[in-house]
Amino acid sequence: MKQIFISAILFGMMVLMTACSNDDAPATRSDDATNAKTVLVYMAGKNDLSGALERNLKQIKEGSKHIGKNDNLLVFVRRNAGLEEPWLARIKNGEVTDSLSLSDMGITSSDGQNRASDPVVMEGVMRYAFNHYPAMNGNYGLVLWGHGTGWLMEQEVTPKNSRRGFGVDVGDYNASKDYRWINITTMANILKGLPHLKFIMGDCCHLMCLENLYELRNTCDYIIGSPAEIPGNGAPYEDIVPDFFADGKFYSNIVSKYYSYMMGYLPLAAVKTSEMDNVAQATRQTLQAMKEKIGNGYADMKGTIHYIYSGNAKENFNPDYNIFY
Repeated sequence: MKQIFISAILFGMMVLMTACSNDDAPATRSDDATNAKTVLVYMAGKNDLSGALERNLKQIKEGSKHIGKNDNLLVFVRRNAGLEEPWLARIKNGEVTDSLSLSDMGITSSDGQNRASDPVVMEGVMRYAFNHYPAMNGNYGLVLWGHGTGWLMEQEVTPKNSRRGFGVDVGDYNASKDYRWINITTMANILKGLPHLKFIMGDCCHLMCLENLYELRNTCDYIIGSPAEIPGNGAPYEDIVPDFFADGKFYSNIVSKYYSYMMGYLPLAAVKTSEMDNVAQATRQTLQAMKEKIGNGYADMKGTIHYIYSGNAKENFNPDYNIFY
């Protein structure tokens, strides 16, 4: 999940994994209408991140002043604001335009709670956004903003403290204990039915575990984010929004600016998804070789950096809690 305070990371920039791209072209942006791009920032903020959502939304507006005149910067906003319906809007030249509620778009949530984590809501919003604001040449991007918990799979409806998937949402009533996430597999299946994405950026915790990357490999060309917890204030959108619409090494610019903004305390990666099948094959071979040596036990992982701790698990290895290596 996003954390309100930064946990110190003991190393600087993580070594990017095998799937990183080596493209050398610099990031560039064009005002040519035939090169128009569409990027949707999906903000799942009906939880304890609502304050951070307002700050980031203000930054997104600022960043929109520096994108091409034909580019479409869209936001879907689900926040703590009473019974306010979530809404989709275009951000252009620092202003909100074309704002539509779920009802305006003809989207009815599966349980009447309008959750951002409801697969019906997510698919309906993304389909509406990409149909009504088409990009040229398949230039679509998606930013997943909210809580994230990597690849700890449980059922769709879980208590608040369960770790799984993306976008926990408390429903329309703040006192509700009916917290719900969306599984990464469910989200991947939604995305496979929509236009192929140029990139997915996760402004959420733990997106960059290999399981997530593999599951999402057929939905986009690049995935950008962190394997660790990220701070609640999130990315520096006023600086990186223009890079959402750039060509060349746009992903490298996003990582560099986000990393500098975090003063070197956040590991980040950009992964080229076309290489994930090779990564999976190499991982399978490695695990088979390990199994021959250690049988059904656990490998000795002492001294290996990992991103979730619980209790005294920092000192004493516990496979239930020492995860996301």
